[in-house]
Amino acid sequence: MKTIDKKNIDKDKIKKIIRFFLILFSVIGTYYAVVLFLSEELFDPYINLNAYLSGLLIKIFDSSVYVENNMIITKKINMVLSFGCEGSEALVIFLAGVLAFPAHFKYKIKGILIGGSILYTLNLLRVMMLYLVVMVDVSMFDAFHNEILPIFFIMISLVFWYYWLKNIPEAKND
Repeated sequence: MKTIDKKNIDKDKIKKIIRFFLILFSVIGTYYAVVLFLSEELFDPYINLNAYLSGLLIKIFDSSVYVENNMIITKKINMVLSFGCEGSEALVIFLAGVLAFPAHFKYKIKGILIGGSILYTLNLLRVMMLYLVVMVDVSMFDAFHNEILPIFFIMISLVFWYYWLKNIPEAKND
């Protein structure tokens, strides 16, 4: 069993690691505190926007679509977007990773704007995919809605964070 020589531990690296995890968990924790203590209703305008934009995408396949608040209504099915369907968890995970990493502020802003926009768009496509799943095989909806697509979406946000991390100049110099 190896012992760690405390004299050789780079204190700056330890501080950076601690700072990274403090920021990461603070951002994620703040998100969940807002949801838990304030209200999920704060997300209603965001959810309604997601329903509207997802409805526009679904209209490609079904011209009968119309949206009312958080409901996407078609002749075949009605979909109700609620908290959790809007993709905020994956976006917050990505945001927390970008904010926590010690990079120049301009790279953080660029990562948040580009990565966040792409993730937001992918979530709209995820809602459209759920519509298509129902059209193909309604029995698969629960599996895609509750397990497959949420896990996949969170994994995609982590892949985007990793891609951002590998493409900022500071990361290449370390």
